[in-house]
Amino acid sequence: MSCVKDAAKKEKITYHLSTSLDMNIVYVTLNKLRQAVNHEFHPRAILHSDQGFHYTSPLFQNKVKELGLTQLCPARETFGIMRRWKVFLATLKI
Repeated sequence: MSCVKDAAKKEKITYHLSTSLDMNIVYVTLNKLRQAVNHEFHPRAILHSDQGFHYTSPLFQNKVKELGLTQLCPARETFGIMRRWKVFLATLKI
């Protein structure tokens, strides 16, 4: 499952289920995300992700940039971003 959640509203925006872990799972999720927000992202929107091969793929990173989003992989970022990441993860408690 690939899921995108609005951390401020604590709502799932979109998700995609797949029986495969190929790259298509994240590409479909990005397309669904774009449709869910009518192609209009907040100018300061951030896509948090782990460092899995899906999210560190140059093609995925380019697709994120094309959408106008900033991608953060927390283990590669500064302490302040790590703290925000932990707050974000706390919002995912379902």
